[in-house]
Amino acid sequence: MANINPRLTRHVCESHLIDFARYLFKNRDGRKLVVRPLHRLICSTLERVYNGEINRLIINVPPGYTKTELVIKAFGAWGIIKNPRSKFMHLSYSDQLASENSASIKETIEADYIQALWPMLLKHDAQAKKRWYTDQGGGFYAAATGAAVTGFRAGRDLASNEFSGALLIDDPLKPEDAYSRLKREAINNRFMNTVRSRLVNESVPIVIIMQRLHVDDLSGVLLKGASGDMWHHLLIPAELIGDEYPAEYTHGIPIPVPLGHGAIWPEKHTSEQLLSLAMADKYTFSAQYMQRPVVPGGSVFAVDRFGYYASYDKASGDLRYQSGTLAHIKSLHLFCDTAHKIGQHNDYSVFALWGKGDDKRIYLIDLMRDKLEAPALKRAFVSMFEKWKHASGTNAIGLREAYIEDKASGIGLIQEIKKELPTLHIVPVPRNTDKVSRAYSSAPAIDEGKVILPMGAPFIRAFIQEHEDFSPTMSHRHDDQVDTTMDAIQMLLQSDQGITYKGSV
Repeated sequence: MANINPRLTRHVCESHLIDFARYLFKNRDGRKLVVRPLHRLICSTLERVYNGEINRLIINVPPGYTKTELVIKAFGAWGIIKNPRSKFMHLSYSDQLASENSASIKETIEADYIQALWPMLLKHDAQAKKRWYTDQGGGFYAAATGAAVTGFRAGRDLASNEFSGALLIDDPLKPEDAYSRLKREAINNRFMNTVRSRLVNESVPIVIIMQRLHVDDLSGVLLKGASGDMWHHLLIPAELIGDEYPAEYTHGIPIPVPLGHGAIWPEKHTSEQLLSLAMADKYTFSAQYMQRPVVPGGSVFAVDRFGYYASYDKASGDLRYQSGTLAHIKSLHLFCDTAHKIGQHNDYSVFALWGKGDDKRIYLIDLMRDKLEAPALKRAFVSMFEKWKHASGTNAIGLREAYIEDKASGIGLIQEIKKELPTLHIVPVPRNTDKVSRAYSSAPAIDEGKVILPMGAPFIRAFIQEHEDFSPTMSHRHDDQVDTTMDAIQMLLQSDQGITYKGSV
């Protein structure tokens, strides 16, 4: 935009927040703002706030993904230059950070590159970093989330179709305070009892942007109905794994994230780096990076005890094994978990290929997970068989055995596959023991490092996430992949040791 005329620059910047953010960053910091699809999605959502389409908004995004730059500094300045009568209140866990953000916006508005396009006067008494006003009655006020917020209100009583400002909350809770119930509840209660009342009227929008820290942090309690408001919710994890919107967020209105699959910002964190972060601290990773906090100790499976082998070929986008990578695999086994309904909240069907090694460990080699009706279910099974009937890179002769749950749609699949593939040995699997007991019986194999996963495979993050989410209270959403893991552990590891339980084949 540096080479186009001022009138066009002004028009482009006023029309699109992302372009204003780029203009601001280039002139203020002397370098280009790195813009990825997630940044455009955040900015387009904030434009909906400015246009009056969204009144209550929660954005959950990992730390270091440009959230403060876009939501506070760019949107705050953009709102005031477009309407100098608007009033913003900005809160954060740190009074110093909030004050610095306020001062940055004030300096932006006073800068020559802004004044040249949007001439605006600030009141002469507006010298403070935390509180300042425009000569048209607008302004900006910053404070800590837990501090007194008196003498200033977000928004103004303007025409009904005119943007009048907003309440912007950025990381209301310190990460180190997340597991202090008293500190967590203090911030939540302060929002309900004090902060929310600082709106001029209910039409003034509230925007909360934060990394998730705890199941009951401010995002969590609001999405579950604590304030009674319905919240548009932009949930952006560090890695997209195709998961569904959490059913417990009864007061959330999910905003679609059409950004594909895999790492959301590969230049920031690759899938391999994210996996390393997950292995180092699964609770922090699940909350701050995946925006899916879990209660420590609440999971049956110690996902940090999974082993890994390098196998994924990025160039081909497929599972390709280096020579000798799986040479110690002596047999291949396909484990199937089929669903008989394919609605939004029903389970998936899963085909998981496991290899049994001569080192008394099992290796996940391939996995397909989808919501499929009967004809497509059979086609998917046959496709997996054709792919692995001649195994390359292993000592196994190829896929010769499949385990299929002996109920519901699995019964029909067994009958169809016996006709279609008569040489394939089909083992019907009755599951008569309750799922939690099976999980506790299987967990030691993972603890002992006997379950090995393919590093970098496109399905691996969703696989790990489901095992991490599995709860003994059965409060998790899906466990179809977990079922196939438990079957593989039972049939390929425990059977060798003479370990059985009710329901085993």
